[in-house]
Amino acid sequence: CFGTGYPTDTGAFQVNFGGPFSGNYYLMVDMCLSKYNQDGSELIYATYLGGNAEDLPHSMIANEQDQIVLLGSSNSTNYPVSTGAYDQTHNGGKDIVITSLSSDGSQLIGSTYIGGSGLDGVNGIEEYYADDYRGEVVLDTSGNIYIASFTKSANFPATAGSFQDSLSGGQDGVICKLTPSLDTLIWATMIGGSLDDAAFALKLDQDENVFVAGVTKSSTYPMAGNSAFGTYLGGQTDAFVSKLSPDGAQLLASSFYGTASGDQNFFVELDQDGAVYLFGTTAGTIAATTGKYVGPSDGAYVYKTTSDLDTIEWVTTFGDLAPAAFLVDNCNRIYISGQGATATVLNINNFDTLDPVNNLVQAGFYLMKLSPDAASLEFGSFYGNSGSHVDGGTSRFDKRGVVYQATCSNGVFP
Repeated sequence: CFGTGYPTDTGAFQVNFGGPFSGNYYLMVDMCLSKYNQDGSELIYATYLGGNAEDLPHSMIANEQDQIVLLGSSNSTNYPVSTGAYDQTHNGGKDIVITSLSSDGSQLIGSTYIGGSGLDGVNGIEEYYADDYRGEVVLDTSGNIYIASFTKSANFPATAGSFQDSLSGGQDGVICKLTPSLDTLIWATMIGGSLDDAAFALKLDQDENVFVAGVTKSSTYPMAGNSAFGTYLGGQTDAFVSKLSPDGAQLLASSFYGTASGDQNFFVELDQDGAVYLFGTTAGTIAATTGKYVGPSDGAYVYKTTSDLDTIEWVTTFGDLAPAAFLVDNCNRIYISGQGATATVLNINNFDTLDPVNNLVQAGFYLMKLSPDAASLEFGSFYGNSGSHVDGGTSRFDKRGVVYQATCSNGVFP
């Protein structure tokens, strides 16, 4: 929210904008959270969340008690933290922030800073609009909170005994596990090589091994196991996926993916059998597996790999877009959403439509659903308008096959 006027409700945790509006959108921004009923006809609560500077949301998830857990970044010195939080003090630059709100939006369950003296939670490897706002938060069956993010702080609080407790390059990925009340950092590890690396997404398997996906510029990014691609593939960036032990102490498996051009994995998903799915983009050419869906142009891809990351089972490709959300549902159908690249409006001729919501000459978003193992396109549609966009990867889908897509729109949204 770029100032006052957001429709907060009486009893919300924070009804007022976090600081005096300066007129500079990039110096004074609050997060804003709203909760609706299932069909969107009733606003349950709306609240600001922020302090005296820039506060940005990156990812959020609801737990079984309908409490929202949010991952963001902040350079506010008075970002709202909870009593007994792991870190109640801003550390310098921009910090990662993690906040849990009650189901009615009225109080903090927990809220903490996490970071060092440099920039934390701000990604410097950008391919698309708002890639600096990416990252992900997930929960385990006990409600413990895991995040994937990035740091440029040499003194980021990686824990003793973690896989990597020091900064290897200019920017490393970070993976952290915290208690549900955010009062204890259970473990935190950096992951990266000698150049820049970013952890964009993570998921847990049934044994609570941590799968993390992202992008690296480092040929020395750490490998382990019998990798499908154990050697850097060249170009400006490579995509990566890594598997960490539940205690964050061991790298169990790791693999590069991509071409000799720029590549990045933006999302990771697991199916009920433990297979791993990655959604990313390439500036090169990736060939789809015979018998799998192939869109009219390359650019984005999904591939499926085994849980030990040693075998690529199949690859499907489709048109170039900025990834916004990804899902493998309970029936192994695959859902993909994205927006047009930064330089041009989405070219609708590069994407197939099937039972579309509407046929638009120009549209900000494309949504598709693939059959299990990507054999065919089951649904494809454009929606929004030419000004529709989304910051980073803040949209999420539902394992039951329901699509919830947040958008920003500077025009008439249908």
